[in-house]
Amino acid sequence: MLLFANVRLITAHLADLFARIRPLVAMEITVYGMRRESYEAVTRVPGLFARFMDGLNLLFESGVRVRLKAMAIQSNLHEQQAIAAFCRERPTICAPGPWPRLGTNSSPASGTCGRSAVNSGKPSGSAVS
Repeated sequence: MLLFANVRLITAHLADLFARIRPLVAMEITVYGMRRESYEAVTRVPGLFARFMDGLNLLFESGVRVRLKAMAIQSNLHEQQAIAAFCRERPTICAPGPWPRLGTNSSPASGTCGRSAVNSGKPSGSAVS
């Protein structure tokens, strides 16, 4: 099972619960930026970047498998390398593609897998056993 989640709402209790759910393949989380300013420019809600990082860290600490993804949009284009590095440095299933969303082009670029013990080496979107 792949679960899409709003990581900003994750509590320690929920992270522990998700760690026990089987067969949870992963929780898929979107990374909107690597700085408070860029993240909150996308979400348009002050304070969400800190909640994003807190929730993500709770999931990692609980041992929940996480698949990070990112959208390449105007407000975070300058951070795409930093976002990719952030994803590769975490115990994630796959790093972002990126998935371009500029103008009317909404087709995804090819994904790249991040460094991880749970990384199967399969392309983004593949199930991990």
